[in-house]
Amino acid sequence: MLKEVFEMHGFRVYTASNGREGVDLYKRHQPNIDLVILDMLMPVMDGKSAYREIKQLDESQKVIIISGYSKREDLQEMLSNESVSFMSKPFQLNDIIEKVEEVLKK
Repeated sequence: MLKEVFEMHGFRVYTASNGREGVDLYKRHQPNIDLVILDMLMPVMDGKSAYREIKQLDESQKVIIISGYSKREDLQEMLSNESVSFMSKPFQLNDIIEKVEEVLKK
């Protein structure tokens, strides 16, 4: 659903069904990716592991972490990076669109 909403707002979107697939997709399309949205809880590879691999490839990569279930301590490492933002689930569609636009403007 988010893919369709983002595309309606003019964004090109790549989607992955798990963290490993997401990192592999990022490696293939890195020059075309301005922002990565990661969920903390994903199959195969969690958001924190995917985040670390992506940041090894490009420390300046902009990332939005979304989670409905995470301890704040789990997020500290990621949120200490200026290029990382956080959204708590559940959220409204307008909120995620606004957050994406805000992060891309940084």
